[in-house]
Amino acid sequence: MNDPTQPLTLRPWPRDGTNTTALQDVLARVNLERGHFRNINEASLQEEIAAEGGLESSESDDEEDEEDDDGGQEMKQSKAMSREDLYRMKHEMLAFVAQAEQDVLKSLDFVSLLESAQNPNGGVTVSQVLKQNVPLGSLGTDVWHRMPEDKPRQAQEALIATSVRLQGLQKSADTLLAAATRLEDNARQETKYWEEILAIADKGWSVSRIRQRSHMLGVHFGFNGSLPIFARRDLAALVTNPDGDITLERGIGTKPTALRVMISRDGKTIGASRLPVVPKQNDTNLDTRIRYARDSLYDEELNHELIQESRNLASMGVKLEGSRICFYASSVPSPQQLQISFELLSLDKNNSLGSDVTDEQDILAESILLGAKLLLSQAHRERLKGKARVPKPLSEKKDEPPQYPILKPLVWLFRHSSCIETLNGKLQAVEALLKRASVQSTLERLKMSFPQLSHATSAESLIGIALQPLQSTAKFQITEVGLPAVEINIRTHLQFSTGTLFSISGPDGIVANDCTDMTQLIEIFDSVLAGLLLGTEWRSQVRTSQVCRILQDADSTRVAEIKLHVDSKAQTLSLSSYNDRVVWSGVSTDTSNQQTFIEAAETLAGAVA
Repeated sequence: MNDPTQPLTLRPWPRDGTNTTALQDVLARVNLERGHFRNINEASLQEEIAAEGGLESSESDDEEDEEDDDGGQEMKQSKAMSREDLYRMKHEMLAFVAQAEQDVLKSLDFVSLLESAQNPNGGVTVSQVLKQNVPLGSLGTDVWHRMPEDKPRQAQEALIATSVRLQGLQKSADTLLAAATRLEDNARQETKYWEEILAIADKGWSVSRIRQRSHMLGVHFGFNGSLPIFARRDLAALVTNPDGDITLERGIGTKPTALRVMISRDGKTIGASRLPVVPKQNDTNLDTRIRYARDSLYDEELNHELIQESRNLASMGVKLEGSRICFYASSVPSPQQLQISFELLSLDKNNSLGSDVTDEQDILAESILLGAKLLLSQAHRERLKGKARVPKPLSEKKDEPPQYPILKPLVWLFRHSSCIETLNGKLQAVEALLKRASVQSTLERLKMSFPQLSHATSAESLIGIALQPLQSTAKFQITEVGLPAVEINIRTHLQFSTGTLFSISGPDGIVANDCTDMTQLIEIFDSVLAGLLLGTEWRSQVRTSQVCRILQDADSTRVAEIKLHVDSKAQTLSLSSYNDRVVWSGVSTDTSNQQTFIEAAETLAGAVA
């Protein structure tokens, strides 16, 4: 039986995690069960075994056991007497003593600190370490006496506790319902967000993550081949609002813009292209807003290209007036000529035109803007082709990027149309004058045409055909003379600075080739017309724009030169020599009209002679 008076040893938990029982635990258990080792001997052990009925003691066995015990004791004594075991046991004993000393000191500090609350002198036995960290008297004790039961109070407290628990449960339920509602709203917003993202992705828009903000998606709406300054602005962040709708965030300072083409004559606007209406975020879908952002960026790049190109076209009459790029349709500017202007406008402002603006040339303004945009798309394709080509060898000279024509083809196209209009007016005036004089003539007017546009299969082929040299031909013939028709050929290179070239071929072959002056061309045509009216004896001279005739007398040979001028407004032909002039209106009663004209020329020739 265990002795209840045995002392209780307080020791720490074993630090090692092995399953084997430590030696000190075995010794402690033996000491607790059997007492001190000096009270344990062979006789006492045999008595315990015999009492339990396990073995009976005998003399032979005792002798053998004594012999075995003697041998075992000798072996144990020889083993216990080793130096390593003695040192090990010494260290274990010292460790237990040190642990016990620490436990005693901690207990003494606890009791002393507790006593210091009632007796100030009790803090004498408190250690210095505890005094530095815990003030004296900070630990107190109370004696609680058992209070009599108060059932009404207990019932009230139970009711209060139940009410508090119900409030807590209600609050938890409200929190769960709010979380469920918020989760439902988040799920609805997330579903709507991804539905719109998939909708614009299915329509061909490129959607990707934004580098600077990896948690946000963005849509690319730029164009391949754009300039670097515009290629970096082709990304807009897709931001959700509290309702779950997606808005475009293009950055600070980015406002919607649009390019407008205006056509004016004599200071009055007679046509203008339409400006897009800025959509509100809630009025249109996401795809429409992306398209408006793309068109705005495209117009900004087009305006930038036009400004860069206009600086090299000052010799062609292109000029900058503030933020507007202007040029006249004719090479000879005048208030009666059409003036075309490009201007980039902010859609946030009021861009309405005045009340005196007419819409007779709105279709032409829209066509000009569409042509400029097609030319910009062709420039994008040319840049992409340039990137695919083999680069040039490296050199110290930096190659400048090529300037693709956008404004120049439009200018030359209007110059070609203006030349056609001027020459057709001249030919029609001559035809009307000859018809009034009863001189039979035929006229095939100049036409603006692109005969191969019907073969275009793509936008690139369409622009390629449209940029080919323009050529228009007019034919004029006086049937009474019986000579071949006079042909006037106009050719304009849209991509080069050579401009419009004029050629005239008369009955005697090519009279003028690659003429660049419209006034000179008209004078040459007048001389050819005079030669047709005066007959085969008169010849036209290109250098002087006159007709001449060789006069032979018995004594000498002379040359008579006469110059013809057609007045389209007065419907008259005038023959002039050095000192005299005859005006012929085509009206005569005595002889035929052409014969009257010939007689007038003969009179002038005689005066010259």
